[in-house]
Amino acid sequence: MGLPYAEEHKETWHWHLPFYRETGETRKEWAEEEEDYSDFTVEFLLRKMKEDPSVLAITAGVPGGMGFTEEKRKEAGAQFVDVGIAEQSGVTLASGAAKRGAKPVFSRRRAFTESLRSDRPMTRASILFRLPS
Repeated sequence: MGLPYAEEHKETWHWHLPFYRETGETRKEWAEEEEDYSDFTVEFLLRKMKEDPSVLAITAGVPGGMGFTEEKRKEAGAQFVDVGIAEQSGVTLASGAAKRGAKPVFSRRRAFTESLRSDRPMTRASILFRLPS
């Protein structure tokens, strides 16, 4: 069994800055008191989504990296897609959506980029949709 607060709020604790184990609070020396890039990113994308229904935000398992909390995902509705831990599917989705006129923005973690290089299903989808592989 893990930390109770982490088990209760799994998405928040998928990744976290150093914290005090007893309370779950971020360590003071690591606490962020200002907005960060994810705050700016999600607000910009939500504004663009309201102006243009062809804007599509796609994440690969870590929606918080773009600032898409549960509340922000609800606000984005169908213009937000999380493909889970499947970066290759995110690339294929973004490519196909762009080919059909969408304006996709795809976010993924650098550590998982290697999975994009040798993925056969992505190649098959590229052939099926006549997308560049």
